[in-house]
Amino acid sequence: MQKGTVGVIGAGDIGFNIAEVMALKGHDVIVYNRYHEVDGKPGPYWLSKMGIVMDINDSLQLPGAGSVCLVHDLDKLSNVDYIVITAGAKRSSPEETREELAGKNAKIIAGFAELISKNSKALTLIVTNPIDFLARYLIEEVAKVSGKKLEEVAKKIVGVSYVDTMRLKNAVKEFLEIHHPEVTNPIIEGIALGEHGPAMVPIMSQVTVNARPLTDFANEDQIEAIRKQTVLRGNDIIKLTGASSVMGPAHAVCYMIEQIDLNPRVQLPCSVWDNGSCIGKLVEFLARQAHKILQVTKSDLELEMMKKCKTTLDAQYNAIIGLLKK
Repeated sequence: MQKGTVGVIGAGDIGFNIAEVMALKGHDVIVYNRYHEVDGKPGPYWLSKMGIVMDINDSLQLPGAGSVCLVHDLDKLSNVDYIVITAGAKRSSPEETREELAGKNAKIIAGFAELISKNSKALTLIVTNPIDFLARYLIEEVAKVSGKKLEEVAKKIVGVSYVDTMRLKNAVKEFLEIHHPEVTNPIIEGIALGEHGPAMVPIMSQVTVNARPLTDFANEDQIEAIRKQTVLRGNDIIKLTGASSVMGPAHAVCYMIEQIDLNPRVQLPCSVWDNGSCIGKLVEFLARQAHKILQVTKSDLELEMMKKCKTTLDAQYNAIIGLLKK
């Protein structure tokens, strides 16, 4: 498949990281951000974004690289192959709840529903948190605008929770470096499903190192510690940096797009529509859409955790919708 054009909504750290990496891989990228002017002229905020794009394009003068442009007209994204949503609000105070922040982001995301309904060929990938709630909310909003069935719309909108699988693999790698330094350049296979958040379900029973089960390298307590590290990784990054992670989510998006373009029927974990909710599942992609959900072998405990995760996500959805209706 030809390299798809990428539209990124949100010219922040994650958005620009995605733009640069995808352009280096040969994709043309359009970055959208709201316009800012002072006295009828481009304001400092907009000019700073222009400067970043100039810097990125200087770095792209390499064989096979694409290009990046900055726009403030959403219609410029009406013919791209991928729409990546990174735009979102920042917490107004430490006391602001996750649900209150999600309500703000829902209002922002809803503003892109018309664009997505018009560009029926694009696969939309949501990076803005909470990913699972916003994927479901956007699917419902696009269905309202377009008049299409929810199931049809849902094939073209997913949440980028692949970063959780990346974190699981890195947690295993860090464990091996400490406890099994003799294992060099390990091939680690694993998958994290469920919520992109506290109810995440790393499928520890299926993790392998060089095609051997993780139980060959770690005892029960160590495996549980790896699971907890994976679930808490995002919060740990926030505590240390004072901000949400940038590189992990950005590279998760880039990897997903590359794999979907290169490999027909590629299988990737992401937050996807499943019986009225969006939750992290293993998905087979075909022709830039979520073709079908695949079953993953799980332990009895992991099956129970997935059920609880579904309940948690439904409760979260109802709480946020309740706030939006006030």
